[in-house]
Amino acid sequence: DGAKGQDGKLLPLYLALEKGASEAMVQSLLDAYPDGAKGQDGHLSLPLHVALKNMASEATVHSLLAANPEGAKEKDRDGSLALHLALAHNRSEATVQSLLDAYPGAAKEENVDGRLLLHLALINNTSEATVQSLLAANLEAAKEKGCDGYLPLHLALMKKASEAMVQSLLTAYPDA
Repeated sequence: DGAKGQDGKLLPLYLALEKGASEAMVQSLLDAYPDGAKGQDGHLSLPLHVALKNMASEATVHSLLAANPEGAKEKDRDGSLALHLALAHNRSEATVQSLLDAYPGAAKEENVDGRLLLHLALINNTSEATVQSLLAANLEAAKEKGCDGYLPLHLALMKKASEAMVQSLLTAYPDA
């Protein structure tokens, strides 16, 4: 198991991320053991997943992504990509964009609940810029119903999205 050292204990990187360690501390741990960013814990979570779930700073997330860019493509035990987690935990536009840049294909992948990134973004009242980025990565997502049977336009209206966001969704799928 890549998250554990030779003694079977959880790697310090995981402990640091779970306990909200500083950016400098996480960077020091990455510098000391770069492959730590590639290991998975017993829940199939990468350090990137742990950081996103535990509200690590944007800089920490970027450091982990730089140390393991392929981590953006890996799902955790719950079937969530890093981008699913970022949207579910209302991470910054910059963090979402970095993850999307690392794995544009994520915009076409559903989470275990059958939701695309666009659905998650709208459910979690994400910024208009993030919604635009997700539409640019997967325009067809505007036509896809989520597990609840709603189109993205429905979700936007239920969440009282801005007029501009609603218009973007209508432009992407006029028949909604």
